[in-house]
Amino acid sequence: MIINQDFVTHGDTVVDELPKAPMLINGRTMLPFRYLVENILGGNVIWHEADRSITATINESTIKMKIDELSYYINDEEFILDQAPVIVDNFTMLPLRAFESFVDEIFWYHEAKMVVIFP
Repeated sequence: MIINQDFVTHGDTVVDELPKAPMLINGRTMLPFRYLVENILGGNVIWHEADRSITATINESTIKMKIDELSYYINDEEFILDQAPVIVDNFTMLPLRAFESFVDEIFWYHEAKMVVIFP
């Protein structure tokens, strides 16, 4: 994935469209949360409008977080983000590093503004 581009590639081949392009917010790479959980990691996401929170399940893990809050929970263990999840154009955007626990590897290529994720 590349910042401000709404597609996913595998090598040089476009394999999917993103509902919202990755973006930089406060110097942090932000990715569309639901797309990554459901399409890349094979999990599911539930949005709770009343308190603007999200519950996601990936494999055996449950992730709980609230919009605009730095703390989030994986299986009831608290973690702290350096950039809170935000809503942009009705899409929840989450910092790239929040996904490190759920993938084999994540690489950020600064010059190309590109994220490579190995699920």
